[in-house]
Amino acid sequence: MQSSRSKIFKILLIIAGALAIVQFFIYPFYVLNGEAVKEMNDVLKDSGIDLSFPSLYSCFTLIVFVIRAAIIAGKEADISLTAEDVFLLISMFLILVTGITTLIFGIVGRKKGFIAGIISGGIMLAANIFLLVEFFGDMGGLGIDTSDAAEAGVFVNRVYFLILLVPILAIVASIIGLVMESKAASAYSSSPIGSDYPDEAFRDEPGRYSPGNTYDPSNYSGGGQLIGIKGQYAGASFPLAPGAPILIGRDGNRCQLVVASEKVSRTHCYVKYDPQRGGYEVTDVSSVGVFNATRQPIPPRQPVLLTPGDEIHLGYSHNVFRLG
Repeated sequence: MQSSRSKIFKILLIIAGALAIVQFFIYPFYVLNGEAVKEMNDVLKDSGIDLSFPSLYSCFTLIVFVIRAAIIAGKEADISLTAEDVFLLISMFLILVTGITTLIFGIVGRKKGFIAGIISGGIMLAANIFLLVEFFGDMGGLGIDTSDAAEAGVFVNRVYFLILLVPILAIVASIIGLVMESKAASAYSSSPIGSDYPDEAFRDEPGRYSPGNTYDPSNYSGGGQLIGIKGQYAGASFPLAPGAPILIGRDGNRCQLVVASEKVSRTHCYVKYDPQRGGYEVTDVSSVGVFNATRQPIPPRQPVLLTPGDEIHLGYSHNVFRLG
């Protein structure tokens, strides 16, 4: 199950992604005062370029400035980008890309989201280290005396290295979240659902409901039913024996109702008709979720009682079933 602890690290991953986006647009490498901006603009004008220098240099403002300079200068001005400059611009752009993806992976959560968060955080960390080396290496390192730069109206952000904490947060949160998800999944699989249910033969019939297979509804009178309303089984109706869960997924060796879609997990969810409570017990054991008619996810890895007429959507596939 996705424990409250893993949810905390999911939130931390979202925060890391949001901070990276803020870094890209706002957090400056250095700031120029009005006099410094004027002097640099004069240099541009002497070169025949009608363009104003920005006063605040974040990743976003620097990328925009370089692109505008390249467009305005064209082939007439003596401006060219070295391979190092190109890598620098790519690194800055990667801050935005990894920030957005980290934010998305944090929202997704679960194993795949945390694994992707580790990769995204690693790329973000490498990009930030490259930016630090390039920007501050030319100024003599992070421990430089910036008095000369300040006299020229250039104020260096000497604590820019603190931005490394953002990708480190993403990586650490993803690793811990992944470990907790793995432990929860392992603990859950060690206590299989329905071990105390009757009708063992029904539960252990993999592939019972699959294209081409037939079944006798009279064997399950007094039970519930699962009705396909969209996807592979649209229009089909499947009887559910009272108190006996069936497993839905794409693994034909384990699931009673086999759904042939890569967007459906190998073992996706259990559905059990509970006549005593007058409803259907649905348990999501997938990596992509089970959703209701309004696309709200049901809590993962715990039995949830739904009422007849409710819909279950299998992940992001087009396979939808109605209960009863």
